[in-house]
Amino acid sequence: MREIKFRGRRRDGVWIYGDLTGINHNTNEGSWCYINGRGVSKKTVGEYTGLHDKHGTEIYEGDILELVNEDGERIKAICKFGNRRLRTEYGTTIDIQCFYFQIGDRKTNPVVFNYKGMHDLDIMEVRGNIYENPELLLDCDCTEKDCESCKQYFADSI
Repeated sequence: MREIKFRGRRRDGVWIYGDLTGINHNTNEGSWCYINGRGVSKKTVGEYTGLHDKHGTEIYEGDILELVNEDGERIKAICKFGNRRLRTEYGTTIDIQCFYFQIGDRKTNPVVFNYKGMHDLDIMEVRGNIYENPELLLDCDCTEKDCESCKQYFADSI
């Protein structure tokens, strides 16, 4: 059984990890939750997936992961939790709630036996998260806050 824990970011930028102890406290400064009794921004709260990347780093909702595919292309994915529609071997479809990786407009789960004969998690690496590193999702290699391509992402970051 996986460990149930959360992380969230305080106003001063420090990440808090642990038990979700309170939710939906709305103030003039936004919506807040509590992890281990400490206030964190509700929009940064993510659950631990129980999975680790190739370096042993814990993977949380909102993490940006990267892997290199068989063509040498770097693929970026966002870890999310939600509905995922799957087709069974008999052709029927089922909807499940699970952690998944969003790559563009596709939802996928880690492949157990990939092109390298390895599990995808053995080649995936946590590169950052959507709150602190939204620029990682852009095709632009820039990290400047005044870059026209990046402005919408930086505007949404905390």
